[in-house]
Amino acid sequence: MKKHKLNHEKTPKGILSSLVLRLGVFAVIIVCIAMIISNQSTLAEKQQELAEIQAKKAMLQAENVRLSRELESDEYSYMENYALNYLNYAYPNERRFYDTSRN
Repeated sequence: MKKHKLNHEKTPKGILSSLVLRLGVFAVIIVCIAMIISNQSTLAEKQQELAEIQAKKAMLQAENVRLSRELESDEYSYMENYALNYLNYAYPNERRFYDTSRN
C-alpha cells in the first residue's frame, strides 16, 4: 500500500480565493453592522415622534372632553356668545358694522 502524502502547501490561487472569501465575509459583516446602527437611529427618531404624537393626542382628547362638556351643559349664554362672535350671527333687525379698513 502506498501512503499518499498530503500537500499542505497552499497554491497562490487558493490563497487568493481564501483572501477574497474572508474579505467578502468581512464586508458583509460591516454592512450588517451599518444597517443595524441605521435602524437603531431610525427607531429612536420614530419613538420620539410617537411620544410627541401621543402627547398631542392626550392634549386633543382633553380639549375634546372640555368642548363636549360645554356642548352638553346646554348653557344658552355660551351658545349665544359663540354664535354672535364666531359665527357672525345676528339678532333679527340688528345691524352689524365691520371695520374693513384694516385689510
